[in-house]
Amino acid sequence: MKKLRKGDPVIVIAGKNKGAISSIASTSGDFVYLKDVNVVKRATKGQGFVEKTLPIHHSNVAYYLADQKAATKI
Repeated sequence: MKKLRKGDPVIVIAGKNKGAISSIASTSGDFVYLKDVNVVKRATKGQGFVEKTLPIHHSNVAYYLADQKAATKI
């Protein structure tokens, strides 16, 4: 059962982006794409360098409560 949905505020709790606060742009299986988090540059033939957002596993993010400034379980 998926508990996180598009537009939910989340905080990254593990990995190189730990502590980043963002909202979910989209989901795909067990992975979520966050706005302006985990962005990399990729060389694409004919287009040069393109910025691409990579997915983060849903177990590495937690729902974020802005009023309490803390992560919580759902």
